[in-house]
Formats: sequence, structure tokens, C-alpha cells
Amino acid sequence: MKLVIDRFEGKFAVCVQEDHVINIPRYKIPIEAKDGDCIEMENGFFVVRKEETEDKRYKVKKFMDELKKKNKC
Repeated sequence: MKLVIDRFEGKFAVCVQEDHVINIPRYKIPIEAKDGDCIEMENGFFVVRKEETEDKRYKVKKFMDELKKKNKC
């Protein structure tokens, strides 16, 4: 199950999977995890998928840069 951490609210990580929102207890998420990280269940534990997270962050940054260029015209 692949998820993206949207935010943390109290003792929960609010995660998104396509069009579903899932609240996962914070203690089940790796301590180094932060907003925007891609996580996945592996052997009963959630792990941060660093490469996938970096790839998604790069794509979002590139998209935002393109939007900024279009708005300048």
C-alpha cells in the first residue's frame, strides 16, 4: 500500500492514497518521515520511499516553475 503523507494532526499522520484519506497512528510512521513523503508498508512496517519522494518533489517543483513562467507572460 503506497501512501503520501499530507500532514500530521496530533497523534496521526494524515495520508492520501489516490482519492482516499487514511489516518495512521504517528507511532507506526518512521520518525524521520515528514509532510510530502511517500511511504509504503513493508514486512508489517511503514518505510519512507526516498527515491519516489524525491522524484515526486522534483516533478511538482518543475510544474510550479512552469506555471510561474506562464503567469509572467
